[in-house]
Amino acid sequence: MPAHPKNKSANQRLAAWINQGLKRQHWSARRVSQMALLIALGVMVATLYLVQSSQIVTSTRQVQLFREELADLQRENADLALKISVSSTRAQLQQRATALGFVLTENVLYVAVPYLPQDDSPSIESIYAPKAQPK
Repeated sequence: MPAHPKNKSANQRLAAWINQGLKRQHWSARRVSQMALLIALGVMVATLYLVQSSQIVTSTRQVQLFREELADLQRENADLALKISVSSTRAQLQQRATALGFVLTENVLYVAVPYLPQDDSPSIESIYAPKAQPK
């Protein structure tokens, strides 16, 4: 008397299920081509997903590297600004000016200019301003 399916062990049930799937089926050529197309479509979708996710990961890593580089450059700029502010005290600037040959002036002469020179350089306002119409 055959054993009842519920009395089989888990391994026996798994083996029976696999054997049932492996039994020779009489599929038509159309059905085989449909299954092949379905599998190919699944492989294409999986490939596209993997390619896109790898591109996203690569782009994210590049952005992270750019941010780290930006932070380093900002730190370097802050250090340079600190060095500039420390080295530009009035005494140091005066010492450097003296080393370059500048001297303090004793007498300052101011010249009065009776009129301002006319600015003859073109400006955007004169180019785009509406021309005065002759009467």
